[in-house]
This record gives sequence, structure tokens and C-alpha cells, in this order.
Amino acid sequence: MGAAVATELLLARLEVQEAARFGAWELAGSQVADIGGGDPHGRFRAAARKVEREAARRYPLTAPFISGTGAELAIEEARAGGSPPPAWRLSPDGRAVAVARARVEGIPLEERAGVIVDPWNLADGADAVAPTSQLWIQVDRMKHQLRRPVPDLRSVGLPRPDVAGPFVVSRGYRPSRRGACLGLPGYPAAALGGLEDLGDRLDAPQPRCFDTSPFRDTQEYAASLSAQMYRMRSAKEAAP
Repeated sequence: MGAAVATELLLARLEVQEAARFGAWELAGSQVADIGGGDPHGRFRAAARKVEREAARRYPLTAPFISGTGAELAIEEARAGGSPPPAWRLSPDGRAVAVARARVEGIPLEERAGVIVDPWNLADGADAVAPTSQLWIQVDRMKHQLRRPVPDLRSVGLPRPDVAGPFVVSRGYRPSRRGACLGLPGYPAAALGGLEDLGDRLDAPQPRCFDTSPFRDTQEYAASLSAQMYRMRSAKEAAP
């Protein structure tokens, strides 16, 4: 009987340890960063409460020879590093510290686990198109605050530049959304879906299509040093 109780106490300790690690890594799988809304602490708390409820359901700590309370998980937000200005609305915290506690046969058990869950990332695959995308909104918060007025170039026939930005273009590479982009000799047809046509906002006809890849260091794709480098690193990419 004593051996069975000791074994179940050890298994209960392992379950408490597992509950702490579950809490930390399960929260890491949630979209904690709130780039668009600018409320990372609120998003963290909401996701943490959901994980805590799931941990209570998964780890009741029941066994034939021992009695005790189920694992109680509390997830705290700790500092992860960095000191972003308040106007950026990026959390300097974002490190989840999961603390699992239980009491079995009068013995208190506690385990901790920590992992960074808010690396200031966007949801994967989201297009960044002004002015509604989360990335555009975040860059707008982080734009330069000019201390001096910008000269008005309209008096000499030039458009007034918005030097403070933001300038954000990022499209997902989806073949179903290919469009007819002009001024891109030799550009791979499979990647045309990632280009944004800015022709109606430019004062010159070419180039008019842009994306976030480094292949636009030259007008012609085949002449791009960046494209040549990537072709040498990947035998799967055929020359245009």
C-alpha cells in the first residue's frame, strides 16, 4: 500500500510539472500580440484565462490511493525585454510564467515554466495594405515624429512627400490572385500574386509594382543580384 501511495505522489508531481509546461507552451500557440488593436496586455490576459481553464480540466489529479485538489494554474505576465515608447503600444513584457499548484495528501506541490509568448509578431499570411491592415497601423504608430516642418515642394511642381510615412506593402503569394503587373521583365509568374500595383499613386509609369522581396534591386528580374544569389542557394528555382 505504501509503495502505491508513493508512486501516485510521484505521478501527481509529474502531472503538476506537466500542467505548468502545458500552460506556458499552450499560450505560446495563441496570437497574444495585438498589433492592430494596440492592447497587448488585454489580449494576454484573455488568452491566459482560457488556458488556465483548460489546464484545470486536463489535470484533475485523481488516483485510487491518494486524495487532493486538482492542479490550479496561474499564468503571470513578466518582462521579456525591450523598452518601446508608449506610443508604439508594444508590450515590454510578453513572457508567460505559468505556475501550477496542487495539494495532495496535505503535501503542497508547485512547478513553474516560462516562455516568451509575445514576440511582437503578426498573424501569418495577412496582407499589409494601407490603411486597414494591422501592420500598416503599427508602422503608423512608429513613424518618425518630425521636429521641423517639411518644405512645401508643390511651388516647384513637385508633390509634397509624406516623409514621416508609413509606407507598407506586403502581399501573400497566392496564385489565385495573379494580376497583370507592368514593368517587370522576367518576373516569375508564380510570384505575381504577391505584388501590389501602385500605378495610380505614382508620378512615373514604371516601375509600378512592388512587394517586400529583395528581388527589386533591378528593373529586370534576371539582372537582380539578389535573385541570382537565391537561385544559387536553391536548385529548385529555375532561371526565368
